[in-house]
Amino acid sequence: MGQIKTDARRNKGTLRQIADQWGLPRWITKQVLSPHFPDRTPATSTIPSEQHSQLAGYYEQGMTFAQAWHDLVDNQDSWVPIGTLQRHFRQFDAERGKAQPDLGK
Repeated sequence: MGQIKTDARRNKGTLRQIADQWGLPRWITKQVLSPHFPDRTPATSTIPSEQHSQLAGYYEQGMTFAQAWHDLVDNQDSWVPIGTLQRHFRQFDAERGKAQPDLGK
C-alpha cells in the first residue's frame, strides 16, 4: 500500500491509471490513496439525504445494491460501505412488501 501511495505521488496519474497500473479495482485504489487509510474508526450506516434519493433511484431502475455500489464508487466518486447500501436496499424491499432472499445466514 505504501508503494502505491508513493508511486501515485511521484507519477500523479488519474485514479483509473493508477488502478490499471497496479491491477486493482478503482474503489480499492481510491481507498488506499485516501489520507485516512487505513481508517480505524467504524463506518457509519447513515448516508446524506441526497444520496438516499440517488439510491432510491437506483432501486427503482432495478439495480442490485452491488450494482449501485459500483456505480457510486466508480462513476460518482463517492464512498459508501457496501453493507450500508445492502441495508438500504433491504429497507426499500420491506417498504414495498417484497420478500427477502435468504442469504444463507
